[in-house]
Amino acid sequence: MHPWQEVPSQAVALVRQGRLEDAQSLCEQTLRRHPEADPVACVLGQVLLQRGRTASAVELLGTIVAEKPDSAPYRVALARALVAHGRHWQAVEHLREAERLAPQSPQVRSSLAEALLACGDREGSHDKLLEALDRVPAQAEPLAQFADFARRLGSWQAMHAAAERWSRAVPADPAAWSALGEALGHLHRLTDAIVAFEKAMALGAPAALYHARIAELAEHANDLPLAQERAERALKLDPDLFDAAAVFARVLRRRGSAAEARDVLRATIRRAESIKKQLPAAHVGLAQALDALGEYDEAFKEMTTGQDAWSRTPLAKAVSREFFPRLIREYRTLVASGACDAWGRRRAEGARPAPVFFVGFPRSGTTLTEQVLGAHPALAPTDERPFVRSMADRLRGMFPDRHDQGEALRCLDEAGREALEAVYWRGVERHFGPGVVGSRRVFDKLPMNTCWLPLIRRVFPDAKVLFAVRDPRDVVLSCFFQEFAVNEANVHFMHLRSTAELYAQVMGLWMICRDRLALDWRITRYEEFVNDVEGSARALLEWLGLEWNDDVLRFADPQRARLVRTASYAQVARPVHREAVARWKRYARHLEPVLPLLAPFVSSFGYAP
Repeated sequence: MHPWQEVPSQAVALVRQGRLEDAQSLCEQTLRRHPEADPVACVLGQVLLQRGRTASAVELLGTIVAEKPDSAPYRVALARALVAHGRHWQAVEHLREAERLAPQSPQVRSSLAEALLACGDREGSHDKLLEALDRVPAQAEPLAQFADFARRLGSWQAMHAAAERWSRAVPADPAAWSALGEALGHLHRLTDAIVAFEKAMALGAPAALYHARIAELAEHANDLPLAQERAERALKLDPDLFDAAAVFARVLRRRGSAAEARDVLRATIRRAESIKKQLPAAHVGLAQALDALGEYDEAFKEMTTGQDAWSRTPLAKAVSREFFPRLIREYRTLVASGACDAWGRRRAEGARPAPVFFVGFPRSGTTLTEQVLGAHPALAPTDERPFVRSMADRLRGMFPDRHDQGEALRCLDEAGREALEAVYWRGVERHFGPGVVGSRRVFDKLPMNTCWLPLIRRVFPDAKVLFAVRDPRDVVLSCFFQEFAVNEANVHFMHLRSTAELYAQVMGLWMICRDRLALDWRITRYEEFVNDVEGSARALLEWLGLEWNDDVLRFADPQRARLVRTASYAQVARPVHREAVARWKRYARHLEPVLPLLAPFVSSFGYAP
């Protein structure tokens, strides 16, 4: 036995106690006496990583791997350090070698899945997670750990597969059914999620919490009676369950009882303040209830409070606010340089029909328009899937030394273009299922894809681009008044000024792309669409080269309606209305600080001052 044999486990124990400095000191002292103790050095690398010294960790672990290249655990440790250092594709290379060295290790494949996701290869990450799951033993602890790992990666299909195995292996474990219900909820399988949550409750899981979860799922699926019934049951069991109160209030507001919703949320906020707890969602919900009651000044005050509280949460702080502004600057520079002028105008003969890209800015009416046009049997709507983002991430991987997306696109040759197109179609097949799209035309609606128009133009030069227009003042107000899941775009909507600034940046990019990229484009105007749905739909279908079909007017039929996964799920469940047209005027005083930012686009898009 080596004299340093116990040191790695001792150092790990110190790490678990939060004593990182002591763990580092123990490893360093041991290595001074026993420089050959590679396992100790490996633990030291991981300690350095946790202390934020990523460059030192990469250097140390890289030295170990160079000396022992056939060690899969050492390569995994180095890969984790490389990911933390932002060198994702190098991490993937080491993990692929580790996979060759340890083909039965679920840990290696899980680490590879995480690295691939960091590279933007979502489909590859998903495949590796499922491969890793095949190697996880059918026992509660490893399956629970895997389900939690899949949750952290946001891979709901992998989490579902793990939780399903877990519930079969240990059917009396309420945590297994809880995890299964959570995964099914994210996959929008409401009925199955309810069954799983009911089983968790029957096995002893806290009933109030799971009634609240069912209520939230039902409200999002627009089953308001079920949502109200479950929220009431949750609050009867636990009157201080804030999540249940928030759902209950949303349902009351949507069912026409805005005053009651206001009272519920005010009482909830008072109880939360008494225990010094902040409830951003309650303030946002209260603002929406006050808006419905016409109490606009109070509504704006509550929305500002709620959004500011959201912006200070750890989740919001962890999201990059610079991602889209930087991307926009890089693509504007590329387009303005004239480098795109030489790009081809068509793909190879016999290529699959290009998608229709529906872009704009969030809260511009894109979901309603997609619901209508998507009911046409010749179109296959994608429900805001990140197919274009996957191409962008793969492009970054092709040119890891070029951190400027515009420069990477400038370097793309025809073979690279074809590779990116293949990435797009693989994403489509994964989403719809092999062969499901058939002869239908993919209708790819994702408003922020405006920011990737140069990439779209390069990969699909023959694609049609539909651009959503709505009064800029209504767009910015609506974004600010919405509770979004946090991402690189929506994090800007937590303050009115940053919302307006991002809007101006995106519209500026649209205008230069419209004028310089030779796009086959057309606008659709929200105000005209809600005023004449059939006329607008006929004009758009004619532009798409499609015959009229009466199905588009039955888009809201409950038997035909598709589940809406965006923040507009509540609005599109209602009959088409004009209530949101010129809504900004109710808040004109509060919008004054950002009106100069929006004025050029108000004029350019043809709206009255």
